[in-house]
Amino acid sequence: MFTLELSNIIFTVVNVLILYFLMRKFLIGPVRSIMEQRQQMIEGSFAEAQRKNDEANELKSQYEAKIVSAEDEAQQIVADAREKANDEYNRRVNSAINYSNRIRTEARERISAEEEQAKKDVLSSVASLAMAAAVKVAGGKNDALTDESIYDDFIREVSAQDGTTSY
Repeated sequence: MFTLELSNIIFTVVNVLILYFLMRKFLIGPVRSIMEQRQQMIEGSFAEAQRKNDEANELKSQYEAKIVSAEDEAQQIVADAREKANDEYNRRVNSAINYSNRIRTEARERISAEEEQAKKDVLSSVASLAMAAAVKVAGGKNDALTDESIYDDFIREVSAQDGTTSY
C-alpha cells in the first residue's frame, strides 16, 4: 500500500521547488520575455497602423481640398471663357452695326449726290429747252452773251422756286 515517509515528502517538495525554480528560470522567464516582445511588436504594429491611417486621412483631406480647388478653378475658367465669348460677341455685333451704319451713310451720300446731279441735269435740259424756245420766240437773234444771260436768269428763277442755290 501507500506509505508516507518524511524523507520522501521532503525529497518530493525539494524536487518540486527545484523544478519550479528551474522552470521559472528557463521556461517561464523566456516565455514571458517572448510574450512581452510580442506585446510590444503588436503595440508597435497598432501604432504604425494608426500613424499610416492618420497619414491616409491627411492625404485624403489634401486631395479633397485639391478637388474643391480644381472645381473652383474649372468654374473660374468657364466663367472667363463665357465672359470672353460674350465680349467677342458684343465686339462683332458692334462691328456689324458700325459697318451697316457706314454703308447706310455712304448710300445716303451717294443718293444725295445722285439727286443733286439729276437736278443739275434736269435744270440743264430745261435751260436748253428754254433757250431753244427763247431763240425761236426772239426771232433768231442769239449771240453768246444773250444766251448766257437768258440761261442764268432761268436758273435763278428755278432755283428760287426749289429753294436751292444757283449752279
